Amino acid sequence: EAKTQWTATRLQLLREGEHLSVSVKSLGGNPKPSHRCWRQTADGLVVSLDSFVKQVKEANQLETSFGMKVEKWMNGGHVVCRVKQDGLQDRVFRKNISVIFPSNWISWSGQLVNGSDLNLTVETGEGNPKPVLKCTLNSGRSDGERLTV
Repeated sequence: EAKTQWTATRLQLLREGEHLSVSVKSLGGNPKPSHRCWRQTADGLVVSLDSFVKQVKEANQLETSFGMKVEKWMNGGHVVCRVKQDGLQDRVFRKNISVIFPSNWISWSGQLVNGSDLNLTVETGEGNPKPVLKCTLNSGRSDGERLTV
């Protein structure tokens, strides 16, 4: 059985648009191992990752690198890699993907009730981490009094 290791750069917290790279290395083994990595979305969709294979003949080493551009819809998904050798049990490595991205919209509406009570509704789109809303209401008085909610 081949001795195998894998690394995934900056997999814990990624920003939308950054590049994610995964490297799988196997040393030795008969028969020769093969590597395959894919991305699995939070809802189960599987997409193969493009790969670049480098073989080092002297050390009988196989190194495969996989990469992708990170998108916000990948948040909550996984990168999964499999090392396969005929006649042996597959080795599977799995890491979660957490993508940081801003909310893409915010809306608000207000309504004056009974001439003195103000109902204010503020909403925002999805973001990671979840957006925190902070509203400040200016009283319009000359002393600049403010109410923060």
